[in-house]
Amino acid sequence: MDDRAEDALEFLRLRKSLLALFDDSWHLGRIRRIAPLVAGKTRFLEVSNKHLEGPISRTSFVSFVLDQAWLSELSTGILGLDHETLERFVKAVERDDWSAVDRIVGELNE
Repeated sequence: MDDRAEDALEFLRLRKSLLALFDDSWHLGRIRRIAPLVAGKTRFLEVSNKHLEGPISRTSFVSFVLDQAWLSELSTGILGLDHETLERFVKAVERDDWSAVDRIVGELNE
């Protein structure tokens, strides 16, 4: 597949994810918190899955999360997840289940 086709597929994936976020009747604050993760979903999943499987250390994962242009509430929430909850979080991101993503992060920030 050439670069243009890959870019088109990535755009369609992003569009689908963003539409799922807006279709969920979310208020603006929740959308602002999650939208940057939606936009960087592919890279987040790549790094997170490598971390969960072991090739990427906790330190490298923390560095990755802190380097993202996410609200501190999201970054802090992700970094506060234990291994099992991070696995559930990653699965929710993979499914575009943004309500579950927000719920998991929200539980840590309460």
